[in-house]
Amino acid sequence: MDAREVRKRLQAVQTLLLEPSTTREKFNSVRDLIRGINPQLDGALSRIEQHFATWSHIESGDVIHLTADHLPENTEEEKKRKKWLLLFINSWKQLKSEVARMQGEFDASQGSNTPTDTGSLLGRILWKAKGPLGIITVLAIGVVALQQTGVEIMIQNQGCGTMQVSGSIPISLPGLKMPKEPIPSGGSSVVELPGLTVNVDGRASGVLSIGILSYALTFQLPSNIEDVTMNGTSLLGKKTEVKLSERDTHTLTLICS
Repeated sequence: MDAREVRKRLQAVQTLLLEPSTTREKFNSVRDLIRGINPQLDGALSRIEQHFATWSHIESGDVIHLTADHLPENTEEEKKRKKWLLLFINSWKQLKSEVARMQGEFDASQGSNTPTDTGSLLGRILWKAKGPLGIITVLAIGVVALQQTGVEIMIQNQGCGTMQVSGSIPISLPGLKMPKEPIPSGGSSVVELPGLTVNVDGRASGVLSIGILSYALTFQLPSNIEDVTMNGTSLLGKKTEVKLSERDTHTLTLICS
């Protein structure tokens, strides 16, 4: 599913979500259109499905009015129904909010076709994603957009011992590639990342850290390290912001005596 298809589905779902009532069938249509786009949407859909499962009185064709105003509370059954409806409405609003947020990002980027602008869209969506699953929100704008903004970082080992690359990214995504093997002296390897802004911290002795989103890649530096450069500029002893989207390829070079 590419970015255009995601946007088309979000627009269709927004129309359904803005109606003052719903049914099981209408919800099923919403679910089928957007399930699998991103974990926040899937979580909202799951909560609504659970509400349907816990209230057996809702039949297939029943209309659910998305307001609890003026509902009677004269009997225990009526009180239970109102309580259920309030929870259902809250979950429905959460789903509407997430769909509207994602649709807003697409609308803001309408007419932009450059890789840098597409990368900015990625960054805005990711910045607003909460929790440890934030990186998965990349999928909300489709595999194609992610691939378009991908950049390469060539890691070169000039005279250093074999280097181990470790990271905390727990999943595999299109456009993201980590070295599978250690990098020996004289060797090189390629990291592929979306074109986002990353922070490089070279202040700690023997360690070079690269932060992207809420994750970190850590390079253990050898004791005979002389310099570490990014595109010819030293990274040691300071913090450096690197905007990956500004270039298609970058070179990270470790130089040892």
